[in-house]
Amino acid sequence: MHPLFTKKMGEMMKILKIICLSGFLSLAIIVLYFSLSLEAPSEFDKTAETSAARPREATASKDTSKDTLKFPLAASPHAPEALAESLRPAAVVNGIAITAGELEEELGKLLISPATHAGMNPEKKDETRKAALEELIVRQLAYQRARAMGLKVNKSELAAAIKRIKDRYKTEKDFQEALKVEEITEQDFKQRIERDLLLKKIYQVEIEDKAKTGEETAKKYYEENRARFLLPESVHLKNIVVRIKSGKEDEAKKKIDEVYEKLKSGSSFYEMAYKFSEDDYRVLGGDYDLVHRGQLDAELEASAFDAKPDEITVPFKTRYGWHVIKVENRQTERQLSYEEVKEKIKNNLYQKRRSERRLEFINSLKATASIEYAGKGL
Repeated sequence: MHPLFTKKMGEMMKILKIICLSGFLSLAIIVLYFSLSLEAPSEFDKTAETSAARPREATASKDTSKDTLKFPLAASPHAPEALAESLRPAAVVNGIAITAGELEEELGKLLISPATHAGMNPEKKDETRKAALEELIVRQLAYQRARAMGLKVNKSELAAAIKRIKDRYKTEKDFQEALKVEEITEQDFKQRIERDLLLKKIYQVEIEDKAKTGEETAKKYYEENRARFLLPESVHLKNIVVRIKSGKEDEAKKKIDEVYEKLKSGSSFYEMAYKFSEDDYRVLGGDYDLVHRGQLDAELEASAFDAKPDEITVPFKTRYGWHVIKVENRQTERQLSYEEVKEKIKNNLYQKRRSERRLEFINSLKATASIEYAGKGL
């Protein structure tokens, strides 16, 4: 047995219990900060704020008879074998153990339901388990880096985070009872939240702040890629199409002629399209919105770009059937100015740089780390 197993037994017992009560905040803050699939910081901010202000709804169940929240323990103190297994190191990161219990909880977050877990292909399950372990390793490394950098969580930040969680309980007594059920102290709970907030800080410093795009960079990108911001000529097209069924061409032609006459007499294009058109845009009153050259079938495009604004064309035939179209308006080719697109450019460059910086940060964490995996020296 690895010596860290014995050394960490008491400490990991506390950590496992803390995880059960505060894991939802970790999910909101850490998974969304360090997952390789994270792309939108605005969505993170929204999710973190929402999750931090509510109990862990995904796994918590409410006992209506006692009106207290109960959270599943990673291992029951009444099941020594299960407890011992949950405390077994899955990996050791710079001398700090990540236990099998922590790994199982992280794996549970990545799976939709226990049924999904049970029915998952073994190979896929193994891949998911490896991804979960790597996630935990990155968090541990990031936490160690944050401590080494001297980053700290101030009292007001910690108090606000804890308040958001406690406010989800009806009374202070309910919250204290939840802590007792998990056999942890409020101080243990605060330490866990403080750890999560510290990870948030290092994410901000090492990824968010370094991914910001300045005005000069955005303008340089615009000048070097002006062609990408050229709006092509376009028309706002409305179309009614009658399909030609085999052997019934005359019937289709008669129908489109009747539609054309009704339109010329003042009938609503929307109503005629909704009633008679035979393509997917029927439910939109035949409204294709703005279309530019290259988006339409060649025959339909030619008629659309030859039509005058507000003109209802005489029926014409394409390989799709008989058509009557109306062009609401036309827009000529136009170069978008920098002012019109600068926010979009900044956001796109920021998203790209943030993804790059995330990978750089993770690689830098692992470059000098000592990581031992279960079965490989443990």
